Amino acid sequence: MLAVLRHAGFSVVAANHANWLLDSYLYGFALHVATLPFDTKDELAAMAEQVFLPQIPADRYPHLNEAAAELVASGYDPATEFEVGLDLLLDALEGLRTESPDGSTS
Repeated sequence: MLAVLRHAGFSVVAANHANWLLDSYLYGFALHVATLPFDTKDELAAMAEQVFLPQIPADRYPHLNEAAAELVASGYDPATEFEVGLDLLLDALEGLRTESPDGSTS
């Protein structure tokens, strides 16, 4: 991983930062997914309606209830979260590069 980052124009220090960040995101996401009590978006929707939403009444937790209800109504698929987060991380890491992959400095 460090070699790829270095060849992509990251300094030694920035490559190490990027490596730690990506490693933490990857393993953290894998651990999170492995411990979820559902496997599909349909199972999530059923669980949310039967278990989660009744525990977060709108009058007490308006924002959390709103978010959960919207995600269920929209057919939210948590499997898409990895790509969203990775894209955000890669965009943020772009600012740490000191040179372009072709070797020119930025």
